[in-house]
Amino acid sequence: MKKLSKLAAIFAALVMACAVTGCGDDSSDENEGRTLTTLPAPTNLVINSMTDNTISCAVNITFNYSGETGAEGATTAVLGYSTTNDSSQAIAYDNITCTTIEAGSNTRTVNIPSTSAPYLIPRDGRKYYFWLKAEGPAVRESAWSNVAEFTYSAN
Repeated sequence: MKKLSKLAAIFAALVMACAVTGCGDDSSDENEGRTLTTLPAPTNLVINSMTDNTISCAVNITFNYSGETGAEGATTAVLGYSTTNDSSQAIAYDNITCTTIEAGSNTRTVNIPSTSAPYLIPRDGRKYYFWLKAEGPAVRESAWSNVAEFTYSAN
């Protein structure tokens, strides 16, 4: 019985050790033994148009991306916006204000909800500031791109 208790204790300790070390830390600098690289930021961001669709605001953008894409690189571009020219105040949601990214020139439309977070309800004559960053599953996200200013006109 004593031997069975020892074995149970050893087994429990091994299970706990595996459970603790098996949990990943997303802030780690390594992914399966590889050092994570930081993606380059998209460049030449231009806001082509903003269209108020009542339930969302369609923001049509053009940008360039010179980094790697796919499994080892960028897979999405996340659009952030603010009413001030301060990227630290950018409102962005990785799973909402995003679009696909490809190497080279990209023209995409990002639909930002007007009825739920992150709430972009464009106002006539108001200036908006936009930034873009690249993200991927096996790499660190990029810094924000250059700022793109756009003044919304309801006409």
